[in-house]
Amino acid sequence: MSTDIQRTELTPELMQAFGEIISRGNYYITACRALKISFFVFNRWRQIGADADSGIYRQFYDLINQADAAAEIYAVNSWRNQFGKDYHAEKDFLSRRYPDRWGERKQIIVAVEREIEDMLRHLQKRLPPETFESVINEIAEINREHELEIIESFDDA
Repeated sequence: MSTDIQRTELTPELMQAFGEIISRGNYYITACRALKISFFVFNRWRQIGADADSGIYRQFYDLINQADAAAEIYAVNSWRNQFGKDYHAEKDFLSRRYPDRWGERKQIIVAVEREIEDMLRHLQKRLPPETFESVINEIAEINREHELEIIESFDDA
């Protein structure tokens, strides 16, 4: 049984301590443990602040969000400082910032395309020619419909 008394009053000093710990990239639960505040109380304070227009709980809520942003900015700057020193830094940055162009998704698409090609070769060997042709025609029709849906979604944008 712990002899530490957990605080339940939010004070400006406690807010500042939370901000400092979280702005260094620590998890909320770690900050709670260090400051002897239950995670439940921390989350309750944040929820009260999120719902408030002003007051100490709103200040707390805003401070935590600012601390999160500061931690992220610091991490991204540190990451970017590795550009030119370690090519993985640029590659990781690009794959996260521009996943459509640089993400691992393209490798997955190529693997799926190969699987589909293999499956179609097996079907061609096992099905009568007219059945296989029907399957190919249905796949082509579904693909055309899908392409039209994609084109229409760009037209709506």
